[in-house]
Amino acid sequence: MKKHLILSISLCLLLGLNVKGQFLKNIFKSYYVKGVVVLKNGDTIRGDINFSNSSSDYQFLVMRDTLNKEKLRYHPQDLSYFQIDSMFFYPKLLKRDSVFMQLLLNDSLKIYKYRYLVTTGYYTATETSFVFEKPDGTNLQVLSSKLFPFKKRVGEFFKDDPELSEKILNKTYKYDDLYVIANDYNAWLKKK
Repeated sequence: MKKHLILSISLCLLLGLNVKGQFLKNIFKSYYVKGVVVLKNGDTIRGDINFSNSSSDYQFLVMRDTLNKEKLRYHPQDLSYFQIDSMFFYPKLLKRDSVFMQLLLNDSLKIYKYRYLVTTGYYTATETSFVFEKPDGTNLQVLSSKLFPFKKRVGEFFKDDPELSEKILNKTYKYDDLYVIANDYNAWLKKK
């Protein structure tokens, strides 16, 4: 009986280590995809971009140049933009840091998305944030956190369109309606 117990515990430990090993392997796995980088001076570099949609991918870019086979690292201030498939990422200044943001809606009012790391005393997680950018360059970062005062901040940001602002303030439009809000605002801008 004692041998069976020891054998069972050993087997569980081995399976646990294998699962943990696979988990760690997935965390540190590099995903290289074909892409294009456009430098500030207009030079274009084609290569394999390390992109796994993690928060670090929005802080800096790592790629392998297909011509030289060397690994290159770029910060947002180094590039005009980079492209993976049909996704475009632009450098944007957010508070005090420059980050890459994925362009989701390219109209008068633009919507960008980026991921960032949140660390508290209790947990560490990657959160998604969206940014509205008006034609004059003013922007608003919209956080997915339940603590973000969506109604107040977004309603105030769109106060130049009183009808849209009212829909946000009376909760007709909520966090899940970011594209609807953008489309309404863009339609209002076209009428103006």
